[in-house]
Amino acid sequence: MHESGIVASLAARAEAIVAEACAEPRRIGIKVGALSGVEPEAVRAHWARFAGPLLVGASLDIQVDDDPSAPTSLGVVLSYVDIADASGD
Repeated sequence: MHESGIVASLAARAEAIVAEACAEPRRIGIKVGALSGVEPEAVRAHWARFAGPLLVGASLDIQVDDDPSAPTSLGVVLSYVDIADASGD
């Protein structure tokens, strides 16, 4: 299943962003393209497997882009990593 490799890559990128910021993640956003052939449920299931300790506690927001003409319609992308500021807010 190709979702496994995609999600592993997205989780690694999110962890790198969190590590660089030295802050606690709040939410992780993933956008699934209309023509990607990836099921959001599969992304969620694989996320539980690949999200490392730096991502614990962050909620996962999966958005499906229904526009087949969107630039990201063929892919699955990390759309955002929302992290707490230095004060923890």
